[in-house]
Amino acid sequence: MHGTSTLKRRVVAILAATALGAGGLALLPAATAAAATTTTNFAAWISLDNGIAVLSQTADASITPAQVVQGSNFTLTEAGGTQTIPTSNGGVPVVYATNYNNMYAVPVGANYVSSTNGTFTFTPSVGSTVTGTESVTYCDPAAPPLPAACTGTKQSPEFPSNFAASPYLEVGTGATQFSAGGTLTTTAWSATFTATGTGAINQTWDEFQTTAAIFLAGQTLSANVNGYPTAVSTSPCASGCSTAQLPPLTASVIATTSSAAKPAIAALVPDAGPPAGGTVVMIHGTGLASPTSVTFGGTPATSFTSVTPDSIRAVAPPGPVGTVDVGVTTAVGTSPVVPGDQFTYTNGPIVTDVQPRSGPPAGGATVAISGLQLTGATGVSFGGTPATSFTVNSDTSITAVAPAGSGVVDV
Repeated sequence: MHGTSTLKRRVVAILAATALGAGGLALLPAATAAAATTTTNFAAWISLDNGIAVLSQTADASITPAQVVQGSNFTLTEAGGTQTIPTSNGGVPVVYATNYNNMYAVPVGANYVSSTNGTFTFTPSVGSTVTGTESVTYCDPAAPPLPAACTGTKQSPEFPSNFAASPYLEVGTGATQFSAGGTLTTTAWSATFTATGTGAINQTWDEFQTTAAIFLAGQTLSANVNGYPTAVSTSPCASGCSTAQLPPLTASVIATTSSAAKPAIAALVPDAGPPAGGTVVMIHGTGLASPTSVTFGGTPATSFTSVTPDSIRAVAPPGPVGTVDVGVTTAVGTSPVVPGDQFTYTNGPIVTDVQPRSGPPAGGATVAISGLQLTGATGVSFGGTPATSFTVNSDTSITAVAPAGSGVVDV
């Protein structure tokens, strides 16, 4: 028993100090022009003798496009690469490495659509070349049964991450054994998602799994490692550790995009103005932040200012008598034509506001009517009923006395 315990302590010390479990199969692809290489630090509980390994792996991931319209698709791509499986690590012979799996949570604000597998080619130092598929599997715990390829580690004292309780992708080479000294080459894989939210959409790397077979003290031993992302400053613990010493989970973002709502107009206030232009119009809707242009029937607004992410203040340009559509363009597109975007150029009177907006059913409320082109008004009505009386104060103001009535009416 003492000899076996000593062997286990030696194995754990080697794993923790040299990162053999991950180093035996860590793919380190060269960065491409389309992607930024990132390094993720992982921590893993080693059950052989209660040790904690701290390991680093490299990702070369990118998301296109860099900005996506809400409701549209974007694609995550992980570049391929080449690595030689080491023949030894820390003086301990490596026999082979296998079960190389990586897990990526489906980003918040996105839904999975489809994926494209990668491939691998393994050229051993002795023997024939082996080719296979680096498969991309969608795993949704809410829709059992899960595919056999879904092996994300559940949250436990040994694994503090709970990513596997939500949809994730598992990318792996399967049970193929890659013998020491051989060269493993992988091609790129990709996954497509639909942006359902707005703002930043971050792709995280949430777990790696791998098994390294080493030859130690006359025996071939398998070292299984399930790593979760943690901080750079984390230190390993060789043996005799407790799960309380595991470092905290630190999310690792390997690629990002941003999603924005396409501009949409809901209402214009006022929705009419004189042909000479100059009417200050409040445009209300969604996705109106950072507009690059505002048009009235295709004619650029005299000026416009973003007030809030959902409103714009614009000055109408001159236009012919009639109704036109107002359009707003941002970096993600142009607003579609809807009834709420219609603006009418007219020579007739235009009401822009009434105060107060309510009165007693018996009538008698004095109402201040604001607007344009009010000079010469010959009648004022409340829901088709003539005002008890009215006075034209100016081209932009009328004072009227409301008649008896009920409900909501137009003035």
